[in-house]
Amino acid sequence: MIKLAICNDLCKQECLNIFCNRLQHPNMNTLLQDVLNYKRFNAYLMKKSFSIIIAVAICLTIGWLSGLLNSSPIESWYQTLEKSSFTPPDYIFPIVWSILYLLMGVSAGLLYNVHNISKRPLLLLFAVQMLLNVSWNFFFFSIQSPILGFVNLLVLVVLGAAYFVGTLWIKRSSAFFFLPYLIWILFATYLNFYIVAYN
Repeated sequence: MIKLAICNDLCKQECLNIFCNRLQHPNMNTLLQDVLNYKRFNAYLMKKSFSIIIAVAICLTIGWLSGLLNSSPIESWYQTLEKSSFTPPDYIFPIVWSILYLLMGVSAGLLYNVHNISKRPLLLLFAVQMLLNVSWNFFFFSIQSPILGFVNLLVLVVLGAAYFVGTLWIKRSSAFFFLPYLIWILFATYLNFYIVAYN
């Protein structure tokens, strides 16, 4: 029985060696290691991708909730305001914001995946600036106060710039995904200031 078991083991080993040679692997151990590394790499990618998907979903949800605050005033009060000639048509805003929320989510997801303790205050900063993003809609549209909206945007720009600079040192790609949003809120600050000045 012992001899038979040894023979079976030798046959299995020989078959594995032949299989490895056909795959041009130097030995069985290398093949098994490659398979394990491939599985680990896939699991790693899935984990990283999941974080980004969740971050994007959160940002898009926040954007959708923000849109609920300004739907009615846009059709009435906002149309009566004196606005800058650089103000885009109304239909442009939801398109731009959808893209920006998507990019912001990718930025936050990339930062979350970084193994660096310095990411924690930056993620907190990201969360705070998202709250300010929502509060601007409340100040500007819900209570129809362009002045409070302008002050809100000034703080938002400062926090957004701090987040951008901080992520440059930790995860440059995260900062680049956030940059279009930072440029847009600077532009929005100008548009808000114009409304404050001429209304």
